[in-house]
Amino acid sequence: RGEVESMEEVSVIPNAEPQPKTILRSFTPGVNEGIEYVLRNTDPFSDLSDFTIKAMAVSFKRTLHWNGQAICHAGDPASDFYIIERGEVTITKKNGQQVELEAFDCFGERAIFNETKRTSTAEASGKGKTVVWSIEKKQFLELIKKYDLESSFDTLARVRISSSVTDDGRDFDPSPSGPSYEPSTEPNIWVKDFTMRGIKLGNLLDFFALHCGELVIEEEGYSNAEAHCFPTKLTQMCSRFNSSHAKRIAEGQDRELGPNLYAVDRMLIRKQTAADRVSMAELWSAGQGVQIEVFISHFWGEDFGEFCQSTWRFCLVYIRDRFPQLAQQALSEMARQIGLYVCAFSNNQWNLAAEMGTTVEESPFYRVMSAETTQIVAMNLDQPVTALSRAWCAFEFYLAHSLGKRFSMSTRHGPLKELKASTEITKVWLRHMFQMLHEMDISDARASSTKDLAMIMERVHEFKGTGVAAGLQGADALNSLLRSLIADQVLPLLVSMGDINGVRQALSSKASPETRDYRGIPVLTVAVATHGQDDDVVKLLINRGANKGATTRASEVLDMFNTEPQVRALAMDAVQEVASSGLYTECLHIARREHVRHILSCLRLNMTDAKPHVRALATEGVEQLLSQSQVDVAHEVQDILIRLATDDDA
Repeated sequence: RGEVESMEEVSVIPNAEPQPKTILRSFTPGVNEGIEYVLRNTDPFSDLSDFTIKAMAVSFKRTLHWNGQAICHAGDPASDFYIIERGEVTITKKNGQQVELEAFDCFGERAIFNETKRTSTAEASGKGKTVVWSIEKKQFLELIKKYDLESSFDTLARVRISSSVTDDGRDFDPSPSGPSYEPSTEPNIWVKDFTMRGIKLGNLLDFFALHCGELVIEEEGYSNAEAHCFPTKLTQMCSRFNSSHAKRIAEGQDRELGPNLYAVDRMLIRKQTAADRVSMAELWSAGQGVQIEVFISHFWGEDFGEFCQSTWRFCLVYIRDRFPQLAQQALSEMARQIGLYVCAFSNNQWNLAAEMGTTVEESPFYRVMSAETTQIVAMNLDQPVTALSRAWCAFEFYLAHSLGKRFSMSTRHGPLKELKASTEITKVWLRHMFQMLHEMDISDARASSTKDLAMIMERVHEFKGTGVAAGLQGADALNSLLRSLIADQVLPLLVSMGDINGVRQALSSKASPETRDYRGIPVLTVAVATHGQDDDVVKLLINRGANKGATTRASEVLDMFNTEPQVRALAMDAVQEVASSGLYTECLHIARREHVRHILSCLRLNMTDAKPHVRALATEGVEQLLSQSQVDVAHEVQDILIRLATDDDA
């Protein structure tokens, strides 16, 4: 009802200890985390240090408002500056024009800077209660001066000027909060090297959480976590836009927006980069650049939540494969640092014609993908597999193959090859994806530009197949390579499911019967251990040329990845006895590293225990692990111990 809550009444939830059960951690903007959380997510305070944020926080007070309740009125003295923590606020000007604000938006500073009375009325307009933090004028001006925030509020004013009629239906007053400013009308180049136009995964996720929706981590025990992205805010923004532009949309003068990258570009990227006319990548790195390591191939029409979720899960797996010894938290932090090429964010949307060049080789797509620093191309596939119906995505697959780049396909459930037949949902999803991918034909790909489509198809027509596509040319050769790649990636899961028809179809699409799953286990070994020696899938794989040696100790090979440490240890000893053939060398190596990581995840908690004897036992356990491990694993364990020694909580 607008009453002030004291700081003492704001609860802070401490970090919970890891639990061997499902935990949902929401990173949703607007959740009551206190004024420090709000300031960290509100421009222009978000770049301040934690020390400064804490110092500023004590000057703010928190109020609650119900729908329709006024926060301030037009004609009132400019006595406070406001930040929204949760809910929505409608700003109504004297001429009746309205602006909708939401979590982490701020208002009220212009009248303070200009020393005038309020020109607008602010009312709570969200469902339920709206939570607002405010600070008195005198304290606000003191903080602005003390922490040198004048230029930051000037930047905020520039964004509002350049977005005076924004695509999300907001209509900002073009009068600046601070000094007068004329936004740039010409594109700028802060980072010339396209291979340095990366965005960190952390940038993407923070952007999503702040502007587009909710991030949720579903933790299952100490070694597994599932990432989820829900574009709730973006969906609401699109709904408001479509409603306010209904007449123009009906007359064909505008297009209806959905929660995808087209909407993100129009309502967020253009808005945030308008003042400086640069790419988001340049803006986020302040012109310093971020080295691109992963090229993300995708369709702009893909649901943006699904896009971010697929990218997030791919990065987690990518880091896990490179550093399997990392604990979950360290793995997540390292994944956030990966430099990604995402065209909407990496290319300057104000300067596309110039940046694209006149030939394929001049385009940022080619320059980035051909760079030695680009390690892998990851194609995001949504449920209708729209990426492969788009000419540019098909062309990126062609370039990846031509340039010898690693190529992976990722979905909302993670990389295609990483999917596990643990739930019926995964099984249904895999069958659907495999069927959709199998029916794709690159020659049917579409593009928004007929010029682009003609250029791409001309290059595709010149392609001559190799390997499984030997003797084929053009789209036929690329289709053969693509289907073979897809078949290889889904074969392990089809085998584990015992789907004889799916396995037969994958092998007919040139999948190798020697394919291994994400653990390095031959698919024949998986078939024998899961379904028995006499199963039809086993017979089919052997008939198509799978190494019969992969039937030896099949159950023990799978047990190397059992959840019980003792079962894993016994299985590894048994497999070691037959490892001389080299058939199980890869999976044995991976199993040992996983075994070490699991044990260290447990020991890590004990090494930071408050009780000295618990820490001593944990240290002794680590020493024993070092003495019993193979040399390569021992080195990895030492690396982890070094990390532990420098961790703040150790």
